[in-house]
Amino acid sequence: MKKLAVLLVVLLLFLTGCSVCELKHSESSVEPEEKPYIEDPYGVRLIDGQIIDENTNFPLVAALPEDNIYLYNILPQGVVLYQDGAGRYFDWMGMSRPQMIMPRLKYADFDGDGVKEIAEIECIGTGTSFNVSELHVLKFDEKTPDYYERVQRYKEYTITIDDLLGEKDFVYKDGTALFKGITIGFAERNEEGGDITGVSFGNIVYFSFSDSGGIVCKAAIGYRYENWATPDFFIDMVMNISFDGEGFNIDNYHFNNDNYEHY
Repeated sequence: MKKLAVLLVVLLLFLTGCSVCELKHSESSVEPEEKPYIEDPYGVRLIDGQIIDENTNFPLVAALPEDNIYLYNILPQGVVLYQDGAGRYFDWMGMSRPQMIMPRLKYADFDGDGVKEIAEIECIGTGTSFNVSELHVLKFDEKTPDYYERVQRYKEYTITIDDLLGEKDFVYKDGTALFKGITIGFAERNEEGGDITGVSFGNIVYFSFSDSGGIVCKAAIGYRYENWATPDFFIDMVMNISFDGEGFNIDNYHFNNDNYEHY
């Protein structure tokens, strides 16, 4: 009788164990439902407005939510610009600098053709007496109805201070600094700096978007002294920039020395 009872207990435990195994197997075999995604040509998976990668979480560094535009940073360099269910990689700096300066976005019709462009301003270098940004404008092929196809067919325009000004534009002569013949400052030899060897620009450059939808560039102008490694800035040149669909132009400019009290 005792042997029969022991056999019944063993059999009951065996059957219970099998049921648990089958239940666990049944639960583990249920695969989670995958969300639809777009596979970017550069291997980035875009899901519900977010970039998903098995190894890296790309930070969001700029956004225009009202236009469904999002910019994600990829280290060591590069960004993915995402809009309306599609993304595209661009070899921009993004926020890939130790100072972590955030880029800025603008969605506007810069060239007046009735179609909006996406513009991005980013810092490309910082240091002692050095802070430089540049501007990117993306003009898409509006003839392609599908955005994912359209975002692959684009023209990119980049502008830096060297595209706007040249060394020959500035002259230092007889204690006077000139821009295309216009007097912008006066300075003489400095005991510490030594002789003035010329007028410099390009070390401090800021691009920005105006309230009216235009582009503004502000560049610090300085004297180059023979004994100093960095210029002695004395005035800012503020330029209103236009985009005509093929390039950039200076519409107007003015000089402002409010930030330089010693001059």
